[in-house]
Amino acid sequence: MKKMLQMTVATCLLLAAGRAHCQPTEMLEKARHGDSRAQHKLGQMYEAGQGVAQSDRSAVQWYRRAAERGLPEAQTALASMYSNGQGVMASEAQALAWYRRAANQGNALAQFTLGSKYERGIDVDRDDREAVKWLQLAANQGHAKAQNHLGLMYASGRGVVQDASQAVKWLQRAADQGDAVARQILTTEDFAHQDAAPNAQRRIACDSCAAP
Repeated sequence: MKKMLQMTVATCLLLAAGRAHCQPTEMLEKARHGDSRAQHKLGQMYEAGQGVAQSDRSAVQWYRRAAERGLPEAQTALASMYSNGQGVMASEAQALAWYRRAANQGNALAQFTLGSKYERGIDVDRDDREAVKWLQLAANQGHAKAQNHLGLMYASGRGVVQDASQAVKWLQRAADQGDAVARQILTTEDFAHQDAAPNAQRRIACDSCAAP
């Protein structure tokens, strides 16, 4: 079985250049029988065109199957497809609904996305406290961008009591993971001065609030 699957995958990869429609048999069978992780993987393959002919519509179909079975990674992926209008008519309402379902299950990317939307007032009314709520949850899981944004919220006192030490703490955690914006702030601003942090927030707002 393992050898047959390896041959099937190899054949798929060879045929993909010719835009042939092919899927690894074992994964496809698992997906058809309701395996949400296999469904999600097929969605990723179709979205990227890896081993199969690229198709956003097919990606959405498989993401949806996995999302409806409760897989948070698939819910987040489906939300992104709705947000970008990939393979489906763009709908921020649907995107938000799926992001929220994934975030409520603890998906860090979905939590960060919701937090950044509330932070900026994108597709929702701006709500700093709600932003901090979701950013904190994602930051606690080690999401670098969420740590960056949370640090900025503490730096400027948005949604929380302004706290330079907390700002440095979270920005440093983001920087330690390679976040370039956090590194820039920490090397160019003195957070010991209360007026420096809000200035830093305004200065880098466009860069740090870019869509994930």
